[in-house]
This record gives sequence, C-alpha cells and structure tokens, in this order.
Amino acid sequence: MLKSHQDTVEMLTSVNAKVLEDSSTAIKDSEKTISETTAKVKKLHEEVTSFMAEFRSSSDKNIEAMNKIEKLQKDLAVKNNIMDQLAEKTPKAKVLTLFDKLQPVFTMLNQIEGISGRNAFQKQGGDKEPQPKKMTEEQ
Repeated sequence: MLKSHQDTVEMLTSVNAKVLEDSSTAIKDSEKTISETTAKVKKLHEEVTSFMAEFRSSSDKNIEAMNKIEKLQKDLAVKNNIMDQLAEKTPKAKVLTLFDKLQPVFTMLNQIEGISGRNAFQKQGGDKEPQPKKMTEEQ
C-alpha cells in the first residue's frame, strides 16, 4: 500500500505542479492583456479629451459667430427701418442719393445674410427698387 500511496502523492504533486504552471501562465497572459488594454484605454481617453476640447472650442466660435450674425441682422433691420422712415419723409431724389451713399454698407450686410446687390430691398421687404424721379421745377 505504501507504493500506491506514494504513486498517488506523486500523481497529485504532478497534477498540482501542472495546474500551478498553467495558472502562472494564465496570470502572466492576463497581466499582459491588462497592461495592453490599459494603454489602449489611456490612449482612447486622451483622444476623446482632445476631441472634446476641439469640439468645445469650435462650438464657442460658432456661438460667437451666430451672436455677431444676429447683431448684424438686428442692425440691418434697424437700418432698413430708418431707410423706410426716410423714404416716407424725403423726396425720392434725395433718397436715391442717400441710398447710393449707403450702398456699400448695405451690400456688406446683405452679403453676410447671403443676399446680393441692389436686389436686397426687393427680396427682403417686397418693395421694388426705387426709381429716380424726374426733377420738376418744384423740387
């Protein structure tokens, strides 16, 4: 019985040694995988952080641009209102002269809004472009 007991102990020792070796190999493989995964996660985190910073910066610039556009649109509306009021109070010839002087300003504002040239007033307000009035002796 001694021999079979000793064989059993040797067999168990051998099996335990194999299990221990397999476990050590699995642990080493796991450590390598964990290390690689951790590096990938860190890199991904850096990329996401960088993307979010760029996104935030771009978003802030877009908000600034939209605020400027809104201000320009309000300014244009005020100027159009002033032009309408002047048109009611001023003879057509004077309006045309004033319009020609202010044309570069309106052209710039209209380009910002995507409207071109002298058609801006017709497109915005539906009014036809002012026609020069023939001068009479009364004017």
